[in-house]
Amino acid sequence: MDTILLPKPAQWVLAVLPRHEQKELLLACIAQLALGGSVLVLDGGMLFNTYRVVMAAHGQTRILNRIRFARAFTCYQMVALLERTPAEEACVVALDLLSTFQDENVPAEERMRLLKNCLPDLARLSRARGGLVSVGLPAGMPPGSQPLFDLLAGEAAQVYERPVPVPSEKTVRLF
Repeated sequence: MDTILLPKPAQWVLAVLPRHEQKELLLACIAQLALGGSVLVLDGGMLFNTYRVVMAAHGQTRILNRIRFARAFTCYQMVALLERTPAEEACVVALDLLSTFQDENVPAEERMRLLKNCLPDLARLSRARGGLVSVGLPAGMPPGSQPLFDLLAGEAAQVYERPVPVPSEKTVRLF
């Protein structure tokens, strides 16, 4: 696991990863964070998979008992979830946060306003043990999502981007 993903108190880290790596790396990171105390997982992209966390925790129930989980399906639900979550001695992990803000039925200005409303709550929830927010790669986001990404990246204490491997040039033989 990359230690760069481990947040510090009063800060949150933005992890920019392809979706499949969010599943693998961040679920292992959640298990690692639970070794040190409570973890609150807010899932915006339907990435949380209990089985994978159990595997990463090697079946240790004491670790699993430290993880609480909530899911949001829309940007409005994510804002409400962040606003209503009380601050506690827990590390907050927001999985694929921007996926809830990509609803084309919500005007772009409204999505930006709602994301701005999330930022103070992310900071509040990150005070005790820090926070980790994941998003997909900007190149894979729908048009109009770049300003949302830029806002998040500008507010994060650290932005972690896994280098994307460049495919080697191989000659593909068709026959």
